[in-house]
Amino acid sequence: MPTNDPAPSLGGSFPPLGGPGYGGSGGGGGVDQSGLGAGPVAPAPVPLYQVPAPLASTTAASPLSGAPVATTGVASPWGVPAYPVGQQPSGGGGVASPFAAGGPLVGAPPPHGGGGFSPSPPTAGPGSTGVVGGAGPAYPSLETPSLYSAYPETATLGFYGGSGGAPPPSGPPAGGPPLQPTGHPTTAGTAATGVARRHYPVPDFDAEGGPSSYDSALADVTQMAGSMHVSGGVQTGGAPGAGLYGGGPPQPARGLPVGPTGQQVAHPVTPPEDPSQKPDPESACPSCWMRMTVNAVPSTPALGQKAAIPLGCILQPMAPSDEHKIPVVNFGRTGIIRCRKCRAYINPFVNFLEGGRRWRCNLCDLVNETPNDYFSELDRNGRRKDWAERAELSKGCVEFVAPSEYMVRRPMPPTYFFVIDVSYYSVSSGMLQTLAETVKKTLDNLPDTERTNVGFITFDSSIHFYNLKPRMLVVSDVEDVFLPLPDDMLVNLKDSRSVVDTLLDRLPAMHAGTQNVESALGPALKAAWNVMRIVGGKMLLFLSRLPSVGFASLKMREDPKLLDPIVAAAAAALAGTDKEVALLKPDNQFYKDFALDCSRQQIAVDLFLFSPHYTDVATLSVLPQFTSGQTIYYPAYNAEKDAEKFAGDLTHVLTRETGWEAVMRVRATHGVKVSAHYGNLYIRSTDLMALPTVDSDKAFAVQLQVDSVKDPLNDRKYVSIQNALLYTTSQGERRIRVATVCLPVTSSLSDLFKFADVDAVVALTSKMAVEKVLMTKLSDARQAVLHKCIDILSVYRASFASAGTSSTQLVLPESLKLLPLYTLALIKHIALRSGADIKPDERSYHLALLRTLGVSDSICLLYPRLYQLNVMPAECGTVDEGGKVVLPPVNNLSSEKLDQSGIFLLDDGQYLLLWVGKLAAPEAVHALFGVPSLFGVDDALLKLVDQGNDFSQRVVAIVNALRASHPCHQKLYVVREGDPLEYRFFAHFVEDNSKTLPSYYEFLCQLQRQVQTRAK
Repeated sequence: MPTNDPAPSLGGSFPPLGGPGYGGSGGGGGVDQSGLGAGPVAPAPVPLYQVPAPLASTTAASPLSGAPVATTGVASPWGVPAYPVGQQPSGGGGVASPFAAGGPLVGAPPPHGGGGFSPSPPTAGPGSTGVVGGAGPAYPSLETPSLYSAYPETATLGFYGGSGGAPPPSGPPAGGPPLQPTGHPTTAGTAATGVARRHYPVPDFDAEGGPSSYDSALADVTQMAGSMHVSGGVQTGGAPGAGLYGGGPPQPARGLPVGPTGQQVAHPVTPPEDPSQKPDPESACPSCWMRMTVNAVPSTPALGQKAAIPLGCILQPMAPSDEHKIPVVNFGRTGIIRCRKCRAYINPFVNFLEGGRRWRCNLCDLVNETPNDYFSELDRNGRRKDWAERAELSKGCVEFVAPSEYMVRRPMPPTYFFVIDVSYYSVSSGMLQTLAETVKKTLDNLPDTERTNVGFITFDSSIHFYNLKPRMLVVSDVEDVFLPLPDDMLVNLKDSRSVVDTLLDRLPAMHAGTQNVESALGPALKAAWNVMRIVGGKMLLFLSRLPSVGFASLKMREDPKLLDPIVAAAAAALAGTDKEVALLKPDNQFYKDFALDCSRQQIAVDLFLFSPHYTDVATLSVLPQFTSGQTIYYPAYNAEKDAEKFAGDLTHVLTRETGWEAVMRVRATHGVKVSAHYGNLYIRSTDLMALPTVDSDKAFAVQLQVDSVKDPLNDRKYVSIQNALLYTTSQGERRIRVATVCLPVTSSLSDLFKFADVDAVVALTSKMAVEKVLMTKLSDARQAVLHKCIDILSVYRASFASAGTSSTQLVLPESLKLLPLYTLALIKHIALRSGADIKPDERSYHLALLRTLGVSDSICLLYPRLYQLNVMPAECGTVDEGGKVVLPPVNNLSSEKLDQSGIFLLDDGQYLLLWVGKLAAPEAVHALFGVPSLFGVDDALLKLVDQGNDFSQRVVAIVNALRASHPCHQKLYVVREGDPLEYRFFAHFVEDNSKTLPSYYEFLCQLQRQVQTRAK
């Protein structure tokens, strides 16, 4: 069991898990109307040493609709103005918008050459719009017609536009933001092109250049950005030698420093006395492990509240990376170098003083003594001469070998304990057979099989223990469970491998004839806990029905009448009411108490659910939530259609990189504190995250708050955030993985917008929304997400829209131009949208899923990627020079992109859906499936396998590449046009309208109206 990290709290108290302070401890205040808190947020995708996309404006027009909000400034829920009403904007641009009766309005040209545009009345056809300043895009889209690899460096942002101004470029429609390393769109360095759109006139949403200079920007921040000049979205380099952190010659030497032995060091140096010494831009922690929502920190709480951009960090400390390797550092007898006061770990951003004899902590400013064994001379620039040879001084993420004082017992072996429901449905559905076969195949791939322990319990109305002889021992008294042979329940896998194999071979046959439909889950959990409580480990729970007997049984809370279509339609009006929301909250305190007991004993619970009926996922998912586990849900599991996915998921869970007995803490420079934690974790003490296991898929988030009353940031140039994870490897080594970032402090509002990361902002917002649902209700969470978007855009418009910007233009910051699209996607996601067609179990599962996903997987789930395969370029599906599969262009999630002759692949990170149109070319269909037509073919025969031709091989390569980029195994479903399964495909089309929610175009119209009203 690991010892608690002795470092003190960063200040402040934290609300209980499940209810981090929205608008309270989260830093809510003047500008925030969302209820999500205006305090700091989480990690951003742009590393510290990269220059973010220049601040620019995007313009869009829209008919006005939606309820008006505040009429004076941007106000908090309590009506406190967030910024002066009538404040003169400085720079920016916009979108000319609503049409007047009798003809289009022509808006004034936006500044900096941006394109503004007014849509024509509905009676006018496409192309009749009046454009000011050039033919602009209609609204930000995600098309990428020329992706040359799975990780393209550049692409253009495409839009649907009208006529007027410069004609669109020739060739295929261009567009789509550049993709991040995971293939998701970003907005850095984008340009606009025009593409015709059918059905309705669309406002021109031109990517307009932002202010050419920022009067209030800090001189140092301007120098950091390489003296960028932003105009029309074009960035020019700064002066030679002026990098992100500036440059210039070193200061003159002040004499020869004295080393620890009293002798003078050979070279004169300039000890950097300034605690805000400029950090090395190459030393930032890669964003795959630590990603900020804003890569700059506001100098005052008021500035952060005004910007309304949540400040925080997304943490995925065990994330795999092909590009970055984490070096392992062993200090040996010297011991790990840490600050005596705040207990921060040595990192590249500390400042060495007095010739290297002392170092100043970059978090609390305490000057610490350098151990004699760790001393090194400094060079003329005040840097240690051995810095490049020491990973802890040159890399933003390192792993320290922990000495004995970081453990109170020897590291426990990896332990996997299987708790398996063997009631009737588990057997009849084929779940038990698939489980036994998969576990047996995977045993050889478990980490460190020399030390690994395994054990099994099965249950229905009784509990079945196995002493791995194999001999089954049955305990029928589920009210007073005892362990018949506790020492034989958990065995070393290597020593008992043949016995374990025999048990797995015989397990399905043991229960093949069962008619038992009961489930004694509570007693089974208690028995498993008694077996595991000494060693801890991972409890894998497989459940096929609602717990029905013994203590901790659950009742049917879902109304069975809702399964009737007529009754369900009548009940649609109740969707989102307090009665529905009650089904999303736990119903039995036992499960939370049991989860906390497991956390204290270093036991994590992974939950696999298979029931065709209501299972109360809301209550059962508490088990993984507080034990750093995972919930995986297969509604109405059937082995014929689901065995592949279940086997793939279980194999991944058992073989992925896993840390054991972990604790994690985030520290920040004084003046910044952690105000909330998100993820599957338990907060021990004030800020110590208890994680019985931590794996490569788990992401966590912290919300940060500038609290500079006692520790003002005005005198600082940089702030550091450090995450430390103490864990045990599967090989039994105690390690500390430390990730550190250093961010500039700014008093400029424009810098906060310029350095924002839209993907990280949305990922954090989604996790905050999940907690909002559990604290209040669905409608409140949706409104909170919407108001957060309105707050951000209102502040930007009020602060940066130029005097000539039309009041009917929607102005978007360059870095956040996809925020409206992602906001709509989150509101439309199954976790938040209303509708009687969404079952409580399904909604609860997706709420649990959003809580644990990293940035890229969150964005993929909210806004899936759509690829057209039948017309993709010839290089797609082949391997590029870097060894990566080239993916096809990404299309907008709009049904207008489909045609009956097309073949489209949709990837949401959980499943793959291959849609085949009725008029798809027979040769293409035959190349993929071996038949000229799919209509009339049995679904069981529709398998995507290599047919030995070029098209089939390229499509299979694309599918395999997509599967490899996500943590879960993605089953591929073939969807024929007109099939009943087609509704699952179109449910992902965010840009289309639905019964209760607007299309993207309509949403932009509503958004523009509310932003305009708020900014008055």
